[in-house]
Amino acid sequence: MTRQAYVPTQAASLFDNCPFGFPLDRWPEDIPVSTAEWSRDGIEVQWKETYATIVKEFVDVIPPALVASGLPDATRLVVQANW
Repeated sequence: MTRQAYVPTQAASLFDNCPFGFPLDRWPEDIPVSTAEWSRDGIEVQWKETYATIVKEFVDVIPPALVASGLPDATRLVVQANW
């Protein structure tokens, strides 16, 4: 999934070529980590993530719970997301 947000100008180069994963480990120490859906002061950047990293709790919790719930044809999963 391609994500996008505005970040501080000083951190924008971390997103060159739309990297995989949010580059938190390379974020400048003197710049607070911040993102926004809109901004007048930042630069819009993009990065890629898997659904597993975006909704880690879902991936870690739901599949084992579904297996424990019974046969697939007798189980229904309803997901509501509000991002």
